[in-house]
Amino acid sequence: MVSGRLIALFLVAPMAVALAAPQPAFATSREDNVYQALAERGIARDQVSEMNIYSNEGSDGRARSSTAWIRVDQCPEGWVVASLSRSGNVTQVYTRDGCEIPGL
Repeated sequence: MVSGRLIALFLVAPMAVALAAPQPAFATSREDNVYQALAERGIARDQVSEMNIYSNEGSDGRARSSTAWIRVDQCPEGWVVASLSRSGNVTQVYTRDGCEIPGL
């Protein structure tokens, strides 16, 4: 006779394996997208000293877009700013508050 515990183990174990399996990376993170956009503009990851990403929410509380405020070694004052779409793609990169980087 098969015990109830053994049957439960056979039913639950495949689900546990499926939940523990690594999930495919469908999209990169917002942070990764920002680093990629900076690299395309000549700013390496190791030149970033600080990055803060803020969600811009609509009246319904859902994120509409995001803005990344970035400190880079080239600018002791001011910021590099990246605008991101709802899906996390970088749509614009510019400088603020005294930060001057050629090409931005």
